[in-house]
Amino acid sequence: MNYTWEILKLGTLDQTNSDGDVLADAIISIKWRKIATNDANKKATYVGKTLLDLSSTSAADYIELDDVTKADVVSWIEESMTESEMDVINKVLAKKVEINTMNTFVPDW
Repeated sequence: MNYTWEILKLGTLDQTNSDGDVLADAIISIKWRKIATNDANKKATYVGKTLLDLSSTSAADYIELDDVTKADVVSWIEESMTESEMDVINKVLAKKVEINTMNTFVPDW
Protein backbone atom coordinates (compact mmCIF):
# COMPACT_ATOMS: atom_id res chain seq x y z
CA MET A 1 0.00 0.00 0.00
CA ASN A 2 1.31 3.42 -0.94
CA TYR A 3 0.33 6.42 1.21
CA THR A 4 0.34 10.10 0.25
CA TRP A 5 -0.81 13.23 2.05
CA GLU A 6 -2.80 16.24 0.87
CA ILE A 7 -2.98 19.36 2.98
CA LEU A 8 -6.49 20.76 2.58
CA LYS A 9 -6.44 23.78 4.86
CA LEU A 10 -4.18 25.53 7.36
CA GLY A 11 -5.41 27.68 10.22
CA THR A 12 -3.09 30.36 11.59
CA LEU A 13 -3.12 32.64 14.59
CA ASP A 14 -0.48 34.60 16.49
CA GLN A 15 0.63 32.44 19.42
CA THR A 16 2.71 33.22 22.49
CA ASN A 17 5.12 30.49 23.56
CA SER A 18 6.11 29.64 27.14
CA ASP A 19 9.06 32.10 26.92
CA GLY A 20 6.67 34.96 26.10
CA ASP A 21 7.74 35.19 22.45
CA VAL A 22 5.02 35.92 19.91
CA LEU A 23 5.02 33.46 17.02
CA ALA A 24 3.32 35.41 14.23
CA ASP A 25 0.86 33.59 11.96
CA ALA A 26 1.58 30.27 13.64
CA ILE A 27 -0.08 27.23 12.10
CA ILE A 28 -2.37 25.87 14.80
CA SER A 29 -4.80 23.80 12.72
CA ILE A 30 -4.23 21.43 9.81
CA LYS A 31 -7.01 19.78 7.81
CA TRP A 32 -5.55 16.89 5.84
CA ARG A 33 -6.34 13.90 3.67
CA LYS A 34 -4.34 10.67 3.71
CA ILE A 35 -4.64 8.66 0.51
CA ALA A 36 -3.93 4.94 0.21
CA THR A 37 -3.30 3.37 -3.21
CA ASN A 38 -2.86 -0.35 -3.80
CA ASP A 39 -0.96 -2.14 -6.59
CA ALA A 40 -4.13 -2.16 -8.74
CA ASN A 41 -4.27 1.65 -8.40
CA LYS A 42 -7.45 1.48 -6.29
CA LYS A 43 -7.61 4.37 -3.84
CA ALA A 44 -9.21 5.31 -0.56
CA THR A 45 -9.04 8.47 1.51
CA TYR A 46 -9.23 9.44 5.16
CA VAL A 47 -9.77 13.08 6.18
CA GLY A 48 -8.59 14.36 9.53
CA LYS A 49 -7.74 17.49 11.47
CA THR A 50 -4.68 18.10 13.63
CA LEU A 51 -4.46 20.86 16.22
CA LEU A 52 -0.97 22.05 17.12
CA ASP A 53 0.22 23.39 20.48
CA LEU A 54 3.14 25.77 19.99
CA SER A 55 3.56 26.73 23.64
CA SER A 56 6.83 24.79 23.90
CA THR A 57 8.18 25.90 20.50
CA SER A 58 11.10 28.28 20.92
CA ALA A 59 11.44 31.35 18.73
CA ALA A 60 14.65 29.82 17.32
CA ASP A 61 12.81 26.62 16.26
CA TYR A 62 9.75 28.43 14.88
CA ILE A 63 9.32 28.25 11.10
CA GLU A 64 7.85 31.40 9.56
CA LEU A 65 4.66 30.78 7.57
CA ASP A 66 6.29 31.69 4.24
CA ASP A 67 9.06 29.14 4.90
CA VAL A 68 6.80 26.22 5.87
CA THR A 69 6.88 23.30 3.42
CA LYS A 70 4.46 20.44 2.85
CA ALA A 71 7.10 18.12 4.33
CA ASP A 72 7.12 20.23 7.53
CA VAL A 73 3.33 20.03 7.82
CA VAL A 74 3.20 16.27 7.17
CA SER A 75 5.89 15.71 9.80
CA TRP A 76 3.84 17.70 12.34
CA ILE A 77 0.77 15.60 11.57
CA GLU A 78 2.71 12.34 11.93
CA GLU A 79 4.46 13.49 15.12
CA SER A 80 1.12 14.43 16.67
CA MET A 81 -0.20 10.85 16.36
CA THR A 82 0.68 7.79 18.34
CA GLU A 83 1.64 4.62 16.50
CA SER A 84 -1.70 3.06 17.40
CA GLU A 85 -3.62 6.07 16.03
CA MET A 86 -1.70 5.80 12.76
CA ASP A 87 -2.38 2.04 12.68
CA VAL A 88 -6.13 2.66 13.05
CA ILE A 89 -6.11 5.13 10.15
CA ASN A 90 -4.10 2.73 7.97
CA LYS A 91 -6.47 -0.15 8.80
CA VAL A 92 -9.49 1.99 7.87
CA LEU A 93 -7.79 2.91 4.60
CA ALA A 94 -6.92 -0.73 3.87
CA LYS A 95 -10.55 -1.75 4.42
CA LYS A 96 -11.79 1.06 2.15
CA VAL A 97 -9.32 0.03 -0.57
CA GLU A 98 -10.51 -3.56 -0.24
CA ILE A 99 -14.12 -2.44 -0.69
CA ASN A 100 -13.13 -0.28 -3.68
CA THR A 101 -11.35 -3.28 -5.23
CA MET A 102 -14.29 -5.63 -4.82
CA ASN A 103 -16.24 -6.59 -7.94
CA THR A 104 -19.96 -5.99 -7.64
CA PHE A 105 -22.92 -6.90 -9.82
CA VAL A 106 -26.68 -6.88 -9.73
CA PRO A 107 -28.13 -10.38 -10.02
CA ASP A 108 -30.79 -10.84 -12.67
CA TRP A 109 -33.18 -12.67 -10.37
